[in-house]
Amino acid sequence: MKPNPSLFTELRLATPPIEAFANTLRQWFGAAIIGGLIYGPSRAGKSNAIEYVTQRRVDIFGYDIPIITIEWKEMSINEKDFHVRFLVACGHSVSSDRTSNRLIENRLIEYLATTVARSGGSSLIIFIDDAQDMRLKDLGFLANVYNLLKKRKIQQYTFLVGEEILPDLRAKAKAARCNRYIGRFMCADFEFPLIKSERDLAFVFHQYDICGYPKENCVSIIQTLIPKAFKNGWRLEKQAGAIWKGYKSGARSIGKKVTRMTMQSCTILVAQLLQSLARRDAADLRLSEEDIQSATRMVQHLHTAE
Repeated sequence: MKPNPSLFTELRLATPPIEAFANTLRQWFGAAIIGGLIYGPSRAGKSNAIEYVTQRRVDIFGYDIPIITIEWKEMSINEKDFHVRFLVACGHSVSSDRTSNRLIENRLIEYLATTVARSGGSSLIIFIDDAQDMRLKDLGFLANVYNLLKKRKIQQYTFLVGEEILPDLRAKAKAARCNRYIGRFMCADFEFPLIKSERDLAFVFHQYDICGYPKENCVSIIQTLIPKAFKNGWRLEKQAGAIWKGYKSGARSIGKKVTRMTMQSCTILVAQLLQSLARRDAADLRLSEEDIQSATRMVQHLHTAE
């Protein structure tokens, strides 16, 4: 079977960093920490982690809590623009030119309140992705939404997700004496980790061995792509040691010392390997050193500096 490229771009697998992320959010929610910063290197898998948590919200938070994700864009906006962006993230189209800010704001709050009521709870979660591009003025707009929901006895949990410079936003808020923003949106930190060991890589590879695509498919990805080898006991997890060694060796060959791997690098590497292996599926299939070298060359430009 020829691998479908969407398999690698749409698949949401559990990884050690994502599990740590989900566990942290569970702890924050249980401890009533209403806002936090989540940051890490580019391509670490933070956006995938948001999708993973959204899909598994019942297991993580105990019920089907409403979750809204806003993908932030670096541009100057006013309060009306902010409310429009929020509504669009909720799946609404807004004729903003002919609609007043007050009406758009009311529509947003009513939608959020209705969504929370339907969930049977009294809370909602807002993720803002690429939040390092937010301004203090944007946080003020977000605080206004928080206040309006609070008047309706709805608790807004806000998690700002971004790159490693994200804590600078809190420093700006502190310097401007905007402590209300810190208390609502930045009172805890989680630094998103990378894949940093053979063990971490084996954990990720195990997901390919056991997870189907689409996820309701009971046949695993590896079984689908290399059925003959799978039937004879071939598992991607068992290749983690050789692949991790080859990944670091490939980096050294171009003068880089690498001890971590981003999720993007992992996804590309696996896609390259499975493209090759699927073409020669057999009961005695072997992963060669040439296979590993070819796959690791594909991600050399994505190495994250130590």
